[in-house]
Amino acid sequence: MLSWGAGRGARFAVPAAVVAAWGVAAGAVALGACGSLGAGENGAFPNDASVFEGGSEDAPFGGFGDGPHHDAGADAGGPPTTALFVHASTSLGSVRLCWSSGGVTTSAPPFPTGIMPASNYPGIPRGGAAMLDDASELGGSDAVLYAVDARTLTNVEASGATPLPCQRRVCPQGDTDSACLPDDNRAYWSMPIPAGAVQRGAANVIAIEGCWPTTLDTTASNARCGADWTTAGGNLHVHVMTPSAPTISTPPQLHVQAAQLSVALAQLAGDAGDAGAVISFGMQDAGDAAAVIASLPGLDALEPAYPVALTLPPGLASYGTVGFAVDAPGADGGGLHLWTSLAEAQRLVDPTQDPTQFFGGSQTYVVAVVGDPASADTTVGGASAGEALHLLVVPAAPALDAGSE
Repeated sequence: MLSWGAGRGARFAVPAAVVAAWGVAAGAVALGACGSLGAGENGAFPNDASVFEGGSEDAPFGGFGDGPHHDAGADAGGPPTTALFVHASTSLGSVRLCWSSGGVTTSAPPFPTGIMPASNYPGIPRGGAAMLDDASELGGSDAVLYAVDARTLTNVEASGATPLPCQRRVCPQGDTDSACLPDDNRAYWSMPIPAGAVQRGAANVIAIEGCWPTTLDTTASNARCGADWTTAGGNLHVHVMTPSAPTISTPPQLHVQAAQLSVALAQLAGDAGDAGAVISFGMQDAGDAAAVIASLPGLDALEPAYPVALTLPPGLASYGTVGFAVDAPGADGGGLHLWTSLAEAQRLVDPTQDPTQFFGGSQTYVVAVVGDPASADTTVGGASAGEALHLLVVPAAPALDAGSE
C-alpha cells in the first residue's frame, strides 16, 4: 500500500514496483484512478469507501470511445476531436459527465459507462482521468459540461439496464420526466465551456477545477480552491488546454508535456517566491542527474511549448525504476519532492495494459500534477491517489504514424 498524504515541506516517494502480471485490456478502455478516493467529508457528493467493496483492480474499463457520438471531422480524413478529462476538483467526488451544445443536451449516456478499476460503479474518480475519443459536441456554441455525481447516478440506474441518455438525466427546468435528476446543485453541477476553447481536430485536455461554495463544501477555501473562489458562489469550472502532437515517432521515445493542475502546490510555490514547480524525469533520488522537463510557473500552465522526447530504458523492470518527479520550494524554507515511477503512474490510470504498450504510443503524453500536498488522503491497495498530491501520466494527443513528421 502506498501513502500519499503529508504536510508541507515534506518529501514524498512512491515505491518503485512493477506489476508481475499485466492483463492487456481488449479493445478500447477508459482511464481512471483506482480505488476508494475518500470518505466524502467534503460537500454533498460522497466518496464512501464502502461502495468499492468487492471491486477488482482488473474490472473492465469503459468510455474510451463509448457512446454514440460521432466526429464528422474524422470522416473527412482529418484528425478526430478528443478530450482527456482530468478531475482536479477537491469538492466533487467521483463524477460522470454530460454536456449540451446550443441548448441541446447530448443523446449519449453519461460518460464513462464502464466500471472504474477497483470499483463497482462507473465514473471518473477524484484525482483521476478519462479519455473521450469523440469530443466534437463539446466544441459547439454555448457548450456546457455537467458533472453528475456518479454514486447518485448509480443508485437510480437499474442494475444491468442500458444507461439512459443525458437528455433524460439533465433536464430543462420544469421537465416532468421521472428519470430527471434533481436540479439542486447536489446531483449535478453545470460548468460552461469557454467559447472556442475546445479545438476541432485536436486532442484537448479538459480539467475540472475549483470548489463548491461554503453551503456545499464547508472546508473550501482560497488556499484549496484558488484565488477566485468565493464563499457564496464557489469557483467550480473547466479549464481547457491543447497539447502539441510530437513531430517524430520513434520508439522507445516518450513525448511529454507537463500540466500544473494543483491549486495547493501552485500556492505553495508562490508563497516561497519561486517561479513554480519543476518536473523532471529519471530514477528515484537522481538529483541533478534527472532530466528537467519543465518549470511550471503557475496554475494551469502547460509546458514546454513543444513535447520533450525522452528515451525509455529497455526491459519491463525499467518501468519501476524510472519516472517523473515534481519539486517545489516551501514557504517555511523546506522543499517538496514527489517521485512516481512509470509503473505506479500507470496503475493510477490503467493497470490492465502492458506498460510497453501503454507508454509505447507516438502521441503526446501529459504529466499532470494533481492534488493537495497537505491532504491526509491515502491510497487503497496502492492504486488510488484521490485528493493527495500525485502525478498522472496519460496519453492526450492523437497518435502519429511511425516515421511521420
